[in-house]
Amino acid sequence: MSKFTRDEVERGVKDGKSFSGADLSKVDLDECDLSGTDFSDANLEGAVLRNADLSYCNFQGTNISRANMQEAFVKKADFSGAILREADLSRAHIKLCSLQKADLRRARAEDCEFVSCDFSEAILDGVDVTLSDFIDAIMERVRALGTDFSLCRIENGIFDHSHLKGADLGGSEIVGCEMTMACLSGANLRQAKISSTKLVKAQLNDATLSASNLKNVDLTDADLSNANLDVAKVRTCKLPRVNLSGASLKASYFRDVNLTGANMNGADCLSATFRSVECSGIDFSLARNLDKSKGDLRTAGDVT
Repeated sequence: MSKFTRDEVERGVKDGKSFSGADLSKVDLDECDLSGTDFSDANLEGAVLRNADLSYCNFQGTNISRANMQEAFVKKADFSGAILREADLSRAHIKLCSLQKADLRRARAEDCEFVSCDFSEAILDGVDVTLSDFIDAIMERVRALGTDFSLCRIENGIFDHSHLKGADLGGSEIVGCEMTMACLSGANLRQAKISSTKLVKAQLNDATLSASNLKNVDLTDADLSNANLDVAKVRTCKLPRVNLSGASLKASYFRDVNLTGANMNGADCLSATFRSVECSGIDFSLARNLDKSKGDLRTAGDVT
């Protein structure tokens, strides 16, 4: 248990006391104003921080695992290197914070608001962020294996080199993001809406994009081998040299798309529609179930 009582912490905060390295495990600080306090390297495991104001706090290297941070308000706090394993951040408002190299494994963060937060190199394996908003987030080289991003709004984020293998982004809206060389192997993007996003050289092999809606997406050199794009709508997108080998494109709709040099080996095109598609350098004879009557291919001479 904590070596400090709630009253002692509140008095200390008021007097500007530092709690760096302090044992505050399981302390109840529900609805406390803790803004501007130094908790670096402290132990806040199991603490109750529900509805607390944690703005401008220093949590560098702090153990906040299993803490209850529901509906907390956090602005310009530093969580760099902090441990937030299995913490509950549901419905928290987190803005302009650094979570670089933080460990959030198996944390709960449903219906959260993350605005202009830096998650670079953070670990988010198994985190549940269903229904959350990520606005202007930096997620470079983040690891989020099996993380639940379903029904999230992700806007203007930077996910370059991020590792999202097996993540669930079903029903999410992804707008204006940079996801160059991101790993989304086996990810679920069913019914996702993706627009004005760069997925250059991204790994989407074995991913599920059925019934998704892609518009103004750059998938140059991306790997979509064995992916499921059944009933997907792909419009005004760049897919030169994309690997669609073994992919399922059943009843999908491609319009104003650049597929130059794409690998269609074994792709199942049953009932797929192609309208105003640039397809130079593609051997469609290697695709399966292609109905040429549904095609409007700009270099029709390449179709054999």
